[in-house]
Amino acid sequence: MVRGFAAFVVAWLWCAAAAADGIPLDADGFTRDIQQRIQNALPGATVTIDSPLALTVTPRGKAATHTYLDRIYDYCQRMQGDCQPVVDNFVRVTAKAGQPDPSYDATNLRAVLRLKAYADSARNTSPDKPADFFLARPFAGELVEMCVIDLPDTALLLNADMFKKLNLDADAAFARCESNVAASETVPDDGQPVAAHIWVAAGDYYYSSLPLLHDAWKKRAARGPLLIVVPDPTGLFFADSDDADTLAALARVAQKGLQMSERPLSAQILRWTPTGWEVVTP
Repeated sequence: MVRGFAAFVVAWLWCAAAAADGIPLDADGFTRDIQQRIQNALPGATVTIDSPLALTVTPRGKAATHTYLDRIYDYCQRMQGDCQPVVDNFVRVTAKAGQPDPSYDATNLRAVLRLKAYADSARNTSPDKPADFFLARPFAGELVEMCVIDLPDTALLLNADMFKKLNLDADAAFARCESNVAASETVPDDGQPVAAHIWVAAGDYYYSSLPLLHDAWKKRAARGPLLIVVPDPTGLFFADSDDADTLAALARVAQKGLQMSERPLSAQILRWTPTGWEVVTP
């Protein structure tokens, strides 16, 4: 999923509007279009429209799930020329979720950063479950730490049933999620800055999890101020200055990254401190 973040720099330079490949861009039409695509991809399932941008998908032999289209609809509104591949991937992943549950073990666990609003929305999809059914704990500002099961086609939010199946309690699950990220991701080298005091780094779907490895940034932070922004799951911006000009530039590029991202995270600027990350206001 590197394409989303890495390509946004190119998209920034080429922002010509394009038709959305025949996909309706009004909410009702978009919902009907996605409903039909999922129905075609999941023969035997029941796919119903609950409201604009909200579906219920009931695969044969499995429980119904509520599916919300807000994220991809928002992306298609912003990036019409790139709408088709995003829709295709969404339908493929949704259809995959309707298949028998895949096997997994603790090696599949990964820690991720998500918006608190996302965690709240996840809980709303399972109103019959306790509030802590999906693992989430505060990180900084609007961001929380969550855990997922990493699979070839998707990432499933880790829930209480899953981590009990893995014989883990919540603390042990978070620890394993973070250690698996530490084993697969590396704090970026300086490389070439994209602007004075500002760097961009991109990787796989868990690259934005790097801020969760607080101590891994300690050596870099020892040189001076360390600021970071995570606008997309596959990448981040970081800066080595906190002067007014750098903060303003970082805020601008963060907003652009958020605008161009298929899965926008946050334009919030964070500063490394010895005890964690703190929110910085430009």
